[in-house]
Amino acid sequence: LKYNIQICQLFKICRISISLSSFRCIFPGKFCLEPRGRDGGLVSDTYLEIDRNSGKLSLIKSAEKPILIHDAEVKIIHGIVGIIKLVSGNALIVITKANLKGVLTGHEIWAITETEIIPYEKTTLHLTEKQVIYF
Repeated sequence: LKYNIQICQLFKICRISISLSSFRCIFPGKFCLEPRGRDGGLVSDTYLEIDRNSGKLSLIKSAEKPILIHDAEVKIIHGIVGIIKLVSGNALIVITKANLKGVLTGHEIWAITETEIIPYEKTTLHLTEKQVIYF
């Protein structure tokens, strides 16, 4: 529960306004999600790290453990839908495109137009033949 509260606090700005972008860095062993504003500037000194092997969620201070993006695949996302458990293992669902629909009491309302499902596992070798058919 402590992680859930901290993660909500970290991404509170993103919940209020999905127009903020996050940089997603994909490493062989982890995902790193760093909250950034529309101009690309940091909006927090903390980022979310998801261990692809254990599934552990951690809030990391950028000053203590900076993200080395030269070793990563970097993409811009607009939010996290969640983490789902599939037969093939866990997967992260992220928002890759969204359209502004309006403003309600000062808060922007967005429609999700594209998502991406990123599997934690980088291979299908752990699946049976039948599971690979449905992957």
